[in-house]
Amino acid sequence: AKRSLHRFAGTGAEALVDGDLAEAAFAQPSALALSQDEKTLYVADAEASAIRAIDLEAGKVRTLIGEGLFAFGDQDGQATEAKLQ
Repeated sequence: AKRSLHRFAGTGAEALVDGDLAEAAFAQPSALALSQDEKTLYVADAEASAIRAIDLEAGKVRTLIGEGLFAFGDQDGQATEAKLQ
């Protein structure tokens, strides 16, 4: 009824920081996907070449793939080694 929009997760700073929803930071999130069980929201975080996961029950953000701002490339491998752009 109020037609308002509020930030759900992140401080608004451009960074790659995990943790509580209010303390986490994203770097140009560009796409969202909800898990089938609706417990995890996945975020494609473009500037960090990262995939982030938001645990909707725990209210926590964690990085699945990605190392930080400007750590990008095109490399296959395990999550700790893969680069997405």
